[in-house]
Amino acid sequence: MGLHSNTQWVAMVRSMLFDGFGADDIAVRSQSCAEAVRDEIALLRAEGHLEPLYAASRALAASQFKHSMQSVASLAFRNME
Repeated sequence: MGLHSNTQWVAMVRSMLFDGFGADDIAVRSQSCAEAVRDEIALLRAEGHLEPLYAASRALAASQFKHSMQSVASLAFRNME
């Protein structure tokens, strides 16, 4: 599979990277060659798309964690009453 030859595959790779999967996990889940996944990741890095993807993923994870902690705190305070 050539780089960017299948836009659905590329979108799936980006989505799994966003979700925190590594190249080998993506290869297994997408039934692809690990080298093809690594090549796509290298291309994303070269085009400057990898760091913003990871930054967005980290920001979302931090937001979800903060919301989770607020929910836990709220439940804890309710149980104290």
